[in-house]
Amino acid sequence: QPGGGKDKRAGGPVALPHMWRQRTENLCEECDRTRATCERLRAKSRAIQEEAIVVERETREATLRALARKLDETSRLKLELDASIANVSSEVASMEDARASVETSSNDKHGPLALAKSRLNVQGGGR
Repeated sequence: QPGGGKDKRAGGPVALPHMWRQRTENLCEECDRTRATCERLRAKSRAIQEEAIVVERETREATLRALARKLDETSRLKLELDASIANVSSEVASMEDARASVETSSNDKHGPLALAKSRLNVQGGGR
């Protein structure tokens, strides 16, 4: 060992105490940098997760509000349509009653009309 700096038993370089210390310090500094990077990444990850949760909640709430408005609007329109249907049905029934009344009146007039025509024919034919 004393002349060449090599360990004759292992066949490789000898790790001297000052080399160990330097290597250990380098490793510790690298570990500290890696740990700091990991902490920053975890903080960013937490912030992104929290933002995603907030965005999802806000989107869900906005969607539910929009659906509630659409439901209210649809219910209002249904009521309006039901009222319109009732009005139209009532008008149709009134029109059918009026048509039946006119038809009955017309049928009731056939007899008197035929009588009047026959009298006119008799009067016109006798002259």
